[in-house]
Amino acid sequence: MTNSWDKRFDTPEYVYGTIPNLFFKQQIDGLQPGKILLPCEGEGRHAVYAAKLGWEVTAFDYSTVAREKAMALAEKNNVSIIYNIHDIAEMDYRENSFDFIALFYAHSPADVRPVFHKQLVKYLKPKGILILEGFSKNHEQFQDKTQPFNGPKNLDHLFSKSDILDDFSALTCLEIQETDTQRQQSAQHFGWRSIIRYIGENIF
Repeated sequence: MTNSWDKRFDTPEYVYGTIPNLFFKQQIDGLQPGKILLPCEGEGRHAVYAAKLGWEVTAFDYSTVAREKAMALAEKNNVSIIYNIHDIAEMDYRENSFDFIALFYAHSPADVRPVFHKQLVKYLKPKGILILEGFSKNHEQFQDKTQPFNGPKNLDHLFSKSDILDDFSALTCLEIQETDTQRQQSAQHFGWRSIIRYIGENIF
């Protein structure tokens, strides 16, 4: 299958770098390793980092090119990961099977997003943690309209705090914040962004 993300990732360098997102690193460091699910994982920076910490990693994305780069990064770091190819509508994982789910910049239309998020909750074990980072609706002010990968151009695809709290209402919210910050993930991927970060726990 060929898509816009295959084209985006079809470059020798890692578009988003190979270093994990800071929020991801802060949340996973020091935790007892278990089973982690990484939806829309891209080029594998989070999957490989988690595997190096001893986590049993399952990731998925729609891009076969991203998977190839992720598997190459895993091999380079001498770790093993499971990386499936499918879109969010084709998720089919066992309920109550993951200790940790990390969702980064996985944006979808407003009619798809709640279904996707609520399905992820079902995959969490009791006491499992879900974290999310993505563009907030305020990110529109920072978008360069000439750059196709500077976040979704459709405001309907961006997050609000109320969206996230509603989508993950079955979880106990441990933290949610909206902030403007700078990023420098790679030579191609930098600049200001407006983001939402969320941490939720499955208390049941």
